[in-house]
Amino acid sequence: MLNLFIAAVILSQCPIETEQPLTTPGGLSGTSVAIDGDLAVIGSPLAVGTEWASGMVLVYRLQNGVWAKEAELVADDIDSGDMMGVSVSVSGSRVVAGAWFEDHAGSNSGAAYIFEHNGSAWSQTAKLTASDGSAEDTFGRRVGIDGDICVVTAPLDDDNGVSSGSAYVFQYNADKSNWSQQQKLIAKIGSEGDQFGLGLSMNDNAIAVGAPWANNGAGQVHIFNRISALFVESQTLTDPNPQPKDNFGFGLDIDEEWLAVGSYHDADVASDAGSVFLFAQTFDDDWALEQQLYPAGAMPGEQYGVSVALDDSVLFVGHRFGVSDGVNTGSASTYDWDGDSWEYRSTAIPAEGSSEGEFGWSVAVDGSHGIVGAPWHAPDGYAEIFDGMNGSCGCVEDVDGDGMVNVTDLLAVIAAWGSDCNGCQEDVNGDENVNVADLLQLIAGWGSCE
Repeated sequence: MLNLFIAAVILSQCPIETEQPLTTPGGLSGTSVAIDGDLAVIGSPLAVGTEWASGMVLVYRLQNGVWAKEAELVADDIDSGDMMGVSVSVSGSRVVAGAWFEDHAGSNSGAAYIFEHNGSAWSQTAKLTASDGSAEDTFGRRVGIDGDICVVTAPLDDDNGVSSGSAYVFQYNADKSNWSQQQKLIAKIGSEGDQFGLGLSMNDNAIAVGAPWANNGAGQVHIFNRISALFVESQTLTDPNPQPKDNFGFGLDIDEEWLAVGSYHDADVASDAGSVFLFAQTFDDDWALEQQLYPAGAMPGEQYGVSVALDDSVLFVGHRFGVSDGVNTGSASTYDWDGDSWEYRSTAIPAEGSSEGEFGWSVAVDGSHGIVGAPWHAPDGYAEIFDGMNGSCGCVEDVDGDGMVNVTDLLAVIAAWGSDCNGCQEDVNGDENVNVADLLQLIAGWGSCE
């Protein structure tokens, strides 16, 4: 059995927590997560849907302040080892789940399944496959859905060379009540081994596709803008200081005017500590780099940016091996847009973390709710869901909570100097230690919190 704890331990004075333990069946549960309104979706690709590792998708609905399991989605023709749930996305009453090892066009050719809620129950309404699918394409590794548009990637497809990758765009036809393939997207300039499609995010007007193994693993992101009914590649984004095996573009999310790109092996501050790039949309629909974020108290091997999620003025970032209480359980950090820059808010650690549980491998956020997956938490993986993601929190530098950052806050930090701190307010930057980094952040925030 898998434990899904709706709880949070927050390393700052900005609470985003609810507590509600749940239990669900699963295997590698939390490999993928998604949230939209009152629906939270969790992929469990090793779950026994019908057979071993056929996969399952768990759906929770928020009712009267309680997240209750509503369905365990299993595909009609799913088979052993298909691993449905390696990726999930939700939009309104529709859920799409990737099954990258499904074998309809040869071993691991892949498929994706769409489920819909008709007001009383969930049912499978479509199975999506590539028109030119072949063995080992891994179609379904990433999926995205927004209204009547669905995108499915096949990162080991071979159009631009072996494992160069591709993505497919599907459109729902209301008159015929079916989905049809509209486009196949490949990079204008792509190469063998790029794995274009290993990162994906989309909205109505744009698709961002990550190719994290391009350029010797430095990685890049391809932007496709919607022009009439088609998506056309318009831009390629890279790290201004690319290094081999940074994997820029694995973690990826787009939301209106912002694009977040994770580079989880970035070594700018420490080996494999990771970073996140924030791009802002310009007046001509291009994207310009605005800010690069690093984990507070960066640790080697932390892999910050393995997952990213955006919603309005909130950014959620997963640290695959973030440390809590001296154990690399994983963690997730929240940032707020203050009108000028993205500012750190808080770090969440798992309610019941296990070493290398990879809490933060997947994250999602919508409105006041966020969700984090920990697929390697013993024994079967799990997820946690948070409330208050978009709530006002004043400023973390205001240690005594009086609305001002001043000498009393400074004295409080000095009094706690050198402490190993789990959740104390004097730990301004949330790294579990009170030291010069907290002092510098406090001084930078000096004055009113308004």
